[in-house]
Amino acid sequence: MPTEPKTNQTGTSNIFDYQGTLHRLGGDQGLFTDLIDFFMEDGDMLLGRIRDGLANGDNAAVVLAAHSLKGFCSNFGAQRAVNAAMALEESARAKQSRSASAIVGELESAVTQLKAALRKYQVARQEGPAS
Repeated sequence: MPTEPKTNQTGTSNIFDYQGTLHRLGGDQGLFTDLIDFFMEDGDMLLGRIRDGLANGDNAAVVLAAHSLKGFCSNFGAQRAVNAAMALEESARAKQSRSASAIVGELESAVTQLKAALRKYQVARQEGPAS
C-alpha cells in the first residue's frame, strides 16, 4: 500500500499534490518514484540553463528551460513552482530580462521547497508505516 504524505508527518501536502499526481500516473507508484528521480536529476540542470540564459541574454534558452521546468513541476501539482516557472517563461518570451531576473529567485525557492518535500516523501516511504 503506498505511503501518502501527510501534513502532520512530512509537511508536504501544500507543496505537491500526492493524490493528484498518483491519479495522473494511473496509480502507478513505481512511475511516481521514477518521476521523482527524474526531477531530482534534471531540476537543477534546468535551473542552471535558466541562470546561464539570463546571464547571456538568451531569452529563447530561458523560455525553453522555464517551460520544461514548469511541465516537470505541474506533474507534481506543485502550484507555487508552476506559477513561478510560468511567470519566468512569459517574462523571457516578452524579453523583459529585468523582471525575469527577479522571478528566478522565487522559482529557485519553490523548486528547492519541492525537492525537499519530495525527499521527505521518499524517506517516509522507505521507512514505511509507523508502528
